[in-house]
Amino acid sequence: MILRTNHPRRVAACVLALTAAITGGTLAWRFHAQPVLVLGPMVQQVSTDSFAVFCKTSGDPGDQTFRAPEAGKTPTSQQVIAELFEDGRAKCTGTVVPLSDNRFIITFSGLEPARTYDYEIRSPAGVRLARYTVRTAPADDRPFRFVALGDTGVGDRHQYRIARRMQKYRPDLILHTGDLIYPRGRLEDNPRKFFQPYGELLPEVPVYVALGNHEYRMPGVDPLSDAFVLPPNGPAGAPAERSYWFDYGSARFIAIDSNNDEPFFAETVAPWLDEVMRSAGDRWKILFFHEPVHTQAKYPPADKLLSTIVPVLETHGAHLVLCGHNHLFERTHPVRDGRVVGEGEGTIYVTTGAGGANLADVRLPMPDTIAVWEDREHSFTVADVTRDVLRLRQIGESGRLIDEYHIQR
Repeated sequence: MILRTNHPRRVAACVLALTAAITGGTLAWRFHAQPVLVLGPMVQQVSTDSFAVFCKTSGDPGDQTFRAPEAGKTPTSQQVIAELFEDGRAKCTGTVVPLSDNRFIITFSGLEPARTYDYEIRSPAGVRLARYTVRTAPADDRPFRFVALGDTGVGDRHQYRIARRMQKYRPDLILHTGDLIYPRGRLEDNPRKFFQPYGELLPEVPVYVALGNHEYRMPGVDPLSDAFVLPPNGPAGAPAERSYWFDYGSARFIAIDSNNDEPFFAETVAPWLDEVMRSAGDRWKILFFHEPVHTQAKYPPADKLLSTIVPVLETHGAHLVLCGHNHLFERTHPVRDGRVVGEGEGTIYVTTGAGGANLADVRLPMPDTIAVWEDREHSFTVADVTRDVLRLRQIGESGRLIDEYHIQR
């Protein structure tokens, strides 16, 4: 039997098959060639007139179209493109600074306070990679909300549930008190243990971190260089972005890297902290760092901070201190000089280290300074800030209100 390949129907079928194969191959090649975001976008440093965005794209290392040049070299048209929109109209183009390994920092500036902007990241070919909304910081005393938590980086169901619960509160800021990635701060664990759990929050809500002890478990690895862009206004002589401060509305926030020894805190951090708090004026003074100074759980109070940092923050009337390290929730009464004092006369200390990692038990009996604790449910802190009142709530993974407390001016 002889097959006649020139039959009109057979020829048409062959043409269709060939066309489909060519089209599929072309689309596959285009898909492979186009970059996609593999980390981020993550908003950083939202101020009254600017904000930054971190992202990392895919791309064939041999493909010059999408590969970032070496750090420090001038960006070219081969980079990602970012544009800002206000009320649907293009306002400005972001400044793209390439890092290594297809990572980018994009900065938008010249903005107005308390305004909502859309930003868009595109490939050089015009393919949209992401589009999200950011609100700049207020320049006045209007109310805002932040959430705080620590000891999160395990990538388990508790971390994801906490992230979803936080999202419902629509915070303006996220404060992280350290231990972002367990067990050793490995950068390759960033996607599963940080970017994916908070994937709905990071593109629109700025996150500020204080380093935990697990961020220092990998010798020679900078725990911040992979993704974070933090204020470079820390103590002279200390590594940049480890301790820093920023203002948001009616509050001054101060982050301290607690992974140092007592002489370092006494000689380097304390003088810097004294000036930062002195210049805060009548703003709320809110500090966050990893190791707690008033706690009763697995890890004892950090004496190196009690002797060096606490006298400074009490001298300048710190209103709130947020810590982690112990995997539970604790809140103190107002405390000054290690004693319980009247309302408005001391500092409130909160351990909010129940953000995802295995919980730790309290060690009874509790000291008089600690007012309330919870070591059976993962949780996070919600803070609503107005000019005269700072309202604190501790929210459980289940949505349960664990604690509520108001700090008055």
